[in-house]
Amino acid sequence: MAATRGWAEPPPPPDASAARPEQRQAELDEQTLVVRAQEGDARSFEVLARRHQAALYRVAVRVLGDPGEAEDALQEALLDAWRRIGAFRAESAFSTWMYRVVTNRCMGMLRNRRPVPVDRMDDA
Repeated sequence: MAATRGWAEPPPPPDASAARPEQRQAELDEQTLVVRAQEGDARSFEVLARRHQAALYRVAVRVLGDPGEAEDALQEALLDAWRRIGAFRAESAFSTWMYRVVTNRCMGMLRNRRPVPVDRMDDA
């Protein structure tokens, strides 16, 4: 009946199995991605990292005050998180846990900065 009026049939719904694996993972909820990452799925962790990357970077810049150091801190923090993803117990949001990992890495970097010699402090 619709064809007699010149209307086209609506396209069939997209087949979910036809989507690329990266697209399907990007659509998963955070809890599922965390569980998969804890099971060793690096792609799921990558999706989580990409989702939170900008906010985590901003935190690192605020703590360290230097964009270059913040990039380094974020990279190291993401490696720390990947190594310790099994320790995440979902008592808080994944993003909260990641903020803590990034903040800890930044604080460690601040502690490891070379101290300013006392004689230079007097000159300033």
